[in-house]
Amino acid sequence: MGRKFVIPIVVDDCSVRVSVANRIYSNFRDKPYQTALETLERTLSKGGAREVAVDPKYRIVPLVFTKGVYLNTQILIDSLNSIPKDHVFNLTQLVLGPDEDYAILRTKLQQAVDEVATWPEYTPRMEQYARSTYEHVKHFEKGLLTGVKQLLEHMRPYGFPEPSFWFCRIIRQDLLATLWGIQRQASADRTEYGKGEIAPLETDQKAARFFEVESVTRVQCFPRDNSGYFGAWIDGDSTTAKDLTEFVGSPEPLLSVCSPRIIHKFLIPQMLFSNLLTPTDPVSFDFKDYLVGLA
Repeated sequence: MGRKFVIPIVVDDCSVRVSVANRIYSNFRDKPYQTALETLERTLSKGGAREVAVDPKYRIVPLVFTKGVYLNTQILIDSLNSIPKDHVFNLTQLVLGPDEDYAILRTKLQQAVDEVATWPEYTPRMEQYARSTYEHVKHFEKGLLTGVKQLLEHMRPYGFPEPSFWFCRIIRQDLLATLWGIQRQASADRTEYGKGEIAPLETDQKAARFFEVESVTRVQCFPRDNSGYFGAWIDGDSTTAKDLTEFVGSPEPLLSVCSPRIIHKFLIPQMLFSNLLTPTDPVSFDFKDYLVGLA
């Protein structure tokens, strides 16, 4: 106890300095990220890292995405095992896993903003679109972290993986669709990463495809004091949708008609997304005083 040790990490092609070449180091250059991370974890454990008490506010929570849009919830769960359930997270604790293809698209957007005025096909509208897209991407990137922070703080005792998975998927799919679409048409190095992704929540058809259900029903959720509302798509074949259709025109207490599946997969992710778009839209994680009705 009290012993300090440092393990160098190699992340890119370089010549390892002679002063450290004969020491243990973690190689993230030639191995898959997850393999290198597990090797580093074993090395740290053998060195006594598990015996060191680390303040929860310094623990990192990685958000790793498969194919750019699918949150790896098991990695998220594992990273939270040593963090108290009542911990209030700092946004700096939430760290996105490496995604080189996303980084390439992000760089292309930044270049477009900086260079659009020099393009032969330049128009003022094109410049305005590039700048507004850049602001949109920054807003959604920050909103993803903020939304996950809220989910971890409010939903850990009740089940956070599913709402986290679907919320992140909404944001990441929108981001990839946006970044792929902003690429310069005449560019010879257009990347295919993100091609085929669509903004997920624009029409009934897109929402059904996104949530992997046959059909969807649009509902509105709002506090009893009518202080605001948010709209959401739910599974059109669910008991909730059928009950609301039967009692059309008569909003029902949300918790009496919405199953945990409807709440976790559909309502909470879309509630956070709605609040990201319109900060005045209400946010709740227990829905005790909420009503729901057909939109």
